[in-house]
Amino acid sequence: MTQHDAALAAALEFPLAAPAYAVFTGMGAVGASALGTVIHKDPLSAGRALALALIVGGIVLARVTNPE
Repeated sequence: MTQHDAALAAALEFPLAAPAYAVFTGMGAVGASALGTVIHKDPLSAGRALALALIVGGIVLARVTNPE
């Protein structure tokens, strides 16, 4: 199983397609930003860190409030 498959499997733990898509794209956005910061030495400003924290917080909130 590739990392992409593992991320998709984690996102599909949601029974509905919309939350699963939001989780999958959120993980991709945070992962791409983290790789850019680590590999390419992109600057990590307070605003960017807050935006990434809000994305992760939204993913966690979506999982915690899942009605199943």
